[in-house]
Amino acid sequence: MPSSGLKSRVVRRHGGPNLMRITRSVFLVVLILMLVGCEYNNRLRKIILSVDVSPRGDQVAIRYFGDGVETIDLSDSSRKCHWSTGGSQIRGFASYSSSGELIAVGKEHLSIEMAMGNMHKIVFYDSNSCEQVNAVPLGDFSDGHVLEFSPDDKYLAVASRRQLLQRGVNLAIVEVETGKTIKKWTYGDADHPSLAFSDDGSMLVFGLTNLNSRSDDRQNKKDNDTGTVLLLDFPAGDTRKEWIEDTGKGVVSVDIASDSSIVALGLGDGTVKLVHYIEEESRVLHRFDNMAIGLRFSPNNKLVFSCESNVNGSLISHQTHSGNPVHDYTFTVPIFDFDVDDEGKTAVVGFSSGEIEVVDLVTTPTSETIAN
Repeated sequence: MPSSGLKSRVVRRHGGPNLMRITRSVFLVVLILMLVGCEYNNRLRKIILSVDVSPRGDQVAIRYFGDGVETIDLSDSSRKCHWSTGGSQIRGFASYSSSGELIAVGKEHLSIEMAMGNMHKIVFYDSNSCEQVNAVPLGDFSDGHVLEFSPDDKYLAVASRRQLLQRGVNLAIVEVETGKTIKKWTYGDADHPSLAFSDDGSMLVFGLTNLNSRSDDRQNKKDNDTGTVLLLDFPAGDTRKEWIEDTGKGVVSVDIASDSSIVALGLGDGTVKLVHYIEEESRVLHRFDNMAIGLRFSPNNKLVFSCESNVNGSLISHQTHSGNPVHDYTFTVPIFDFDVDDEGKTAVVGFSSGEIEVVDLVTTPTSETIAN
């Protein structure tokens, strides 16, 4: 275990043998907790929270639980950039712009700004030079940022938990150049925000889980959680359609097809479904044993990829129109996120072990694992 850099100092005081024994016992307990905590944190910091393949398909941006964000060149597995995020987060994302020139990262303030209510911000980095370009404060947004650039790179869709002890999630459309918030939505008693743009940038979909019980009763009533899907005209932010998913333990992942007519939903109970929202029809594609944490339509809209995080993580795909299964990959560690390149030939999967695996989707499955 690496050294923490702290120096210990023994201070002797009078108090008799009983006090000395108590002091030694307390010290040993604290030391054990510190050692266990260090080991626990070292394991956690390797968890890959999000994976985003660059538009050119040559790099991937990876968000870790405790080690910030880094980019990796997929041709030779070399690490190009690394940025601190200011603290560990249970969920977090780093996203390439549509041109591939910028990477947006949700980051915590570790300064006097925390006392002013601006605890979090979005930081924009140059993907080539690795230098910071701009930063946008986010007010009462908090950890677990979900970020995605609009196809023209003028706007950023953002979703996260609310700050501190406030329950719920915030959703927003932010102008990249000025940092101005174009529109914002707040949902109380909600969690697991997710979002996606249509390929032409005309529509934006948000998904979230409605927590239908108080925090002190979550273990008994979490099966009653529902989901909300918010479909918006973009960039105006006007509501096209909003509906509740009454079953499935809430919405945890979303994507929207290139023709904007079909929304894919991943639910808390492992269900993967397609919703033809205009006809108000839906079809279940698959049911995982655990939460369906990730969804992606293929670039040609013919396939829907989905994954679950289990002891043995699974990545699968189905034909969009027939529902027939196409790919089925099982891994020996839990998946936390994945992405598919713009040509639909390669998937990059991120694991709890701190590794990514590059999967060939075209030929007989071959893969290359890149260690953290």
